[in-house]
Amino acid sequence: MPESTGKSADGHAFALRLSVPAHGDLHEIAGEVAAKVAEHLGAGDAESLAEKVADLAAKLRNGSPQAQDIAMVFRRVEGELVVEARCAGEASEVRHEIPV
Repeated sequence: MPESTGKSADGHAFALRLSVPAHGDLHEIAGEVAAKVAEHLGAGDAESLAEKVADLAAKLRNGSPQAQDIAMVFRRVEGELVVEARCAGEASEVRHEIPV
C-alpha cells in the first residue's frame, strides 16, 4: 500500500512497499509493478526500468538459494524513482529519472 514518508523536494510524498517470493515466477511481477509506478509518475521509458528491476530481483534471489522473499520499496526522491531491494541480507537499488 502507498504510505506517506514526508514530502520530497518536489512536494509529492510517495512510497510503495512490495514483497515477492524469491523463487518461482512471482518475482517477475516486481518489474511489472516498477513499470506501472514509473508510468503513474510520468516517467519515460518505463520498460527500461521494468527490465532493470527484474534483473535486480533475479540477481538478489540467485545470490541466496535459501532466500524466502525479496522486499522492495519504491520511492520518489528528488526527480527520481528509487527502487530499493533487499533479500537474505543483501541490498541494492535502481534509479530512474522522472519529471519533477
